[in-house]
Amino acid sequence: ASVLQLNPNGYGSVVGYADYKDTAQVNQYLAMKEVKEMLPKDLRLKWGVKAADFDKQGRIFELYAIKSTERNGRAPLEGDVITDAKDEYDQFNKPCVSMSMNTDGARRWAVLTKNNVGKAIAIVLDGYVYSAPNVNGEITGGHSQITGNFTPEVTKDLANVLKSGKMPAPARIVQEDIVGPSLGQESINQGIISFVVALILLMI
Repeated sequence: ASVLQLNPNGYGSVVGYADYKDTAQVNQYLAMKEVKEMLPKDLRLKWGVKAADFDKQGRIFELYAIKSTERNGRAPLEGDVITDAKDEYDQFNKPCVSMSMNTDGARRWAVLTKNNVGKAIAIVLDGYVYSAPNVNGEITGGHSQITGNFTPEVTKDLANVLKSGKMPAPARIVQEDIVGPSLGQESINQGIISFVVALILLMI
């Protein structure tokens, strides 16, 4: 059995899923030299900070494929431009997050959202993806609303991340010890190749 299951939908920023106990083993596979050589140079693979919404047991975590658009590998927009963020409810009475940016952030955010309509923009802190909302249109003025299938707890945490850059109680999902099933080298290689091929197809 494979420790990393590919996303059957074939679209979106989530490329695979793994049980929390297998995330360290997946990380080791992805750190292998032969895997890195097959992956695009501008690709970053990062885990979601919390279990997938569809997993009620809280065991399955999502692996995101993030494309680095800056030559230096840094994010095109960082948290220092955010002046405020708060959890609230949208017009449909669903939990959401509103955020405001300074003048420089608003200008760059308008360009970033204009160039990425229909795509997802990941919110990453300490190497984990907290949210990857889709861009519905160009956002000007520096005021944005992040909506999705959120709970009040999630929007509160996300607002804290955006506002202060740290969680009250950060979640840690990657275990240092490999406790996932052991695979033969041939199986590992086959799994890596199928994953890389699927990943490249997703990015085309």
